[in-house]
Amino acid sequence: MRSIGVVYGLPEKYATSIRLKKLLGDTKDKNVRTCQIIPIEWEGSIVKKIFIILRNIITVLDPRFEVDILYVSAPLIASSIPGIIAKLLKKTLLVVDWDDAFVDFRKKKPRPWEISFWEYLAIKFADKVVVVSPELKKIALHLGKNRGNVVYVPNGVDMQISEQKYDEEREKMRKKLGIRDDEIVVGFVGRISRRKNTFVGKELVDCAEQLKTSNMLEHFRFLIVGFGEGLETLKRYAEEKGVSNKFIFTGYVEHSEIPFYVSAMDICVVPVGKKFTDTVRSSFKLKEFIAMGKPVITVNYGSFSYETRNGKFAVLIDDNSELPNALLTLDAKTLRKKAVSGRKFVRTYYSWEYLKDKLVEFLNT
Repeated sequence: MRSIGVVYGLPEKYATSIRLKKLLGDTKDKNVRTCQIIPIEWEGSIVKKIFIILRNIITVLDPRFEVDILYVSAPLIASSIPGIIAKLLKKTLLVVDWDDAFVDFRKKKPRPWEISFWEYLAIKFADKVVVVSPELKKIALHLGKNRGNVVYVPNGVDMQISEQKYDEEREKMRKKLGIRDDEIVVGFVGRISRRKNTFVGKELVDCAEQLKTSNMLEHFRFLIVGFGEGLETLKRYAEEKGVSNKFIFTGYVEHSEIPFYVSAMDICVVPVGKKFTDTVRSSFKLKEFIAMGKPVITVNYGSFSYETRNGKFAVLIDDNSELPNALLTLDAKTLRKKAVSGRKFVRTYYSWEYLKDKLVEFLNT
């Protein structure tokens, strides 16, 4: 029996931790035993974060913590630093899960005082690397990893999300939200974050403004499911553009309740920026939308085009600014075909069970 120690860098509610939990939290392989180190919280002062890192280091170095494989998350220092130290001092086999990146190491080698330096070291010291996108695989190979020691395991989807009960809730949810039967609901699900000079959801308001200029906005409604530090900014922006009456902002919604809101949507959008970090991620929501049989509009680059097989299972646009035109020129028959074939494909190749088996097989070789 092989034992795997999983070091989480964030509490369980975060996407990275959800991924680790789905992949290694409950493996059915009787030859694999997992133990987990999960921080209760991460938010707070630098001193508090240093304490969490030190606690994780002490745990993995404890002689009683004996595992065959140490599985850590590359971008998160509370996970990667303990992993690197255990690799150096205990010679533990180190497997790095690379689900996000902020620096393209092919173009820039980070300096020791930069946070990304630990991410870089984690990849360099890793015996095996698990990546969520083809682009990250290319970077891992560029950093000297052997092709046989790098595997592509994207973020997956729970198959329960495609159950018929959510389809049956559509009318009830639309009535609850005050949506007319003849309105086309454009839906977005995600964290409403805010960056310098921009914020998540801005492109959706801009889209609504353009539809208003074309006298077509009356046919649409925008349903925004999510919360974050940028939510109030997004609401104000919609008011400034004169389209707030066409937006529904749910605020925070429990993860288990999100499919009911998605059931009310006619078209789901996954707008994505063009920064490096945007293009190398693997989207949870993209696969969840497709698994629920929803038509999807997303971008024609990065992992988004790859995971939809270059538009076979979604409508792809080259830039978020093309969203209004995409909405106005969509063909219902084409959308339905993409949705049906996409649902089957995602259920086959992006279920957590399938991905979990793929990962365990990789770890056992």
